[in-house]
Amino acid sequence: MLHLLNRPGLAVLLSIAMAGAAASPAPAQQDDAKTMLLVMKDGLAPPSNQWDIHVYLGAIPGKLMGSPQQSPPFLIPAAFGKPFTFPTAAVARALASQAEPAPPRLLKGGLTVQPAATRYLRVATFLFDKNSGKIVTGGGMRGADGTAVMLAYFDRACLIQGIEEGGSHVLDIKLVIPGPGLHWLRSETITPDITRVTLEDPAALLQFEAPRP
Repeated sequence: MLHLLNRPGLAVLLSIAMAGAAASPAPAQQDDAKTMLLVMKDGLAPPSNQWDIHVYLGAIPGKLMGSPQQSPPFLIPAAFGKPFTFPTAAVARALASQAEPAPPRLLKGGLTVQPAATRYLRVATFLFDKNSGKIVTGGGMRGADGTAVMLAYFDRACLIQGIEEGGSHVLDIKLVIPGPGLHWLRSETITPDITRVTLEDPAALLQFEAPRP
């Protein structure tokens, strides 16, 4: 089992966040919509297919790895090489009801979630063709320094740390979430089999990358 060191001060930061949440109800997430650019991951021209492209957002409940559940997705119109608006608050409202607590398997395998009742989900990202009604390829997001980022929803201020294992891959998670809503997470490759997940500055978000189908 992978041994992970706790980040100093993590529990203190959580206590501060939790105290603030307990003092007064957290406000609804403001609509800090973001402008993103849709590009091909290989940097080349997009396929010439006549797709009606939409960014497809699904929910992976109670985990940061895995496949999305079969629930209606949130679709955002987009086009290659052109900026599009990512409506953060609307996405949170649409997917929040699908959040779940971490499953016992993860809690027994080295993941700590405080408070234990915290419900959360990872937002899965794909490209969808509305003409065919099918997902055509995956999708991912990158920050200003080229590091991959992911998006997750949490229903309260919480601390999530430890490991999440999926197949041969391991997420090393160190998160202090200050309040409910969507949060951008930095996904940094440590080794081919280990990825570190921490909070990411949303201002550093640049583009949505699609692997070539």
